[in-house]
Amino acid sequence: MPRHPIADAAASQFWDAHALDYAHLFVPLMGRSGRSMVSIVQDCLPSALRALYIACGPGNPPVAAEHLCTKLGAGSILATGISPAMVALTEHALAPIGVT
Repeated sequence: MPRHPIADAAASQFWDAHALDYAHLFVPLMGRSGRSMVSIVQDCLPSALRALYIACGPGNPPVAAEHLCTKLGAGSILATGISPAMVALTEHALAPIGVT
């Protein structure tokens, strides 16, 4: 994922400090909700999905959207956030499906 200057250093530092706890507490819930969000809208989407996911957290909704791109055979997801630790968790979550 591309790196961008951090807009708010205090917020970035807060999320960096709590990224692993957030991931451990919310990944099970967010994984299900990410898949649900994508499944609700998938029939309304174009054949080549292009999406921007802001505040990617540990990556669950972007992973669900990327799975849909794979199913459709086209598309791209750009996930971003202000916390390098959260972006790293998203990168880690996307790595098994070959996404960078």
